[in-house]
Amino acid sequence: MDIENIKIRKLFHSGTLRAIVSFSYGEMAVHDCKVIQSGEKIFVAMPCQSTGDGTYRDIVHPLNAAFRKVLEKQILYEYGKYISSHTTAEKE
Repeated sequence: MDIENIKIRKLFHSGTLRAIVSFSYGEMAVHDCKVIQSGEKIFVAMPCQSTGDGTYRDIVHPLNAAFRKVLEKQILYEYGKYISSHTTAEKE
C-alpha cells in the first residue's frame, strides 16, 4: 500500500508549527499530522491528545522506524512542493 492523498490543510508562518497535514493509507485516513520546524530540522509529528497530566500521547503512529521514515519523506516532499507552488504564485 502507498501513502496517498497527502493534503496540506493549513499553513503557519510563525512559531515552530509549519503546517497541518492529512493523508490516507489503505482504507484509513489520518488527520492533524503536524509539520514542525525546530532550528534547521523539520519533521512530522503524529496526531496526539493530552492525557490530562500535562503529557501527550500519539493517537496514531507508525509501528516501525522504516515506515516512519517513508511517511515523513513523502509528507515533507508534498509540503515542499506546496510551499514552492504557493511562493511562486504569490510572486506572479
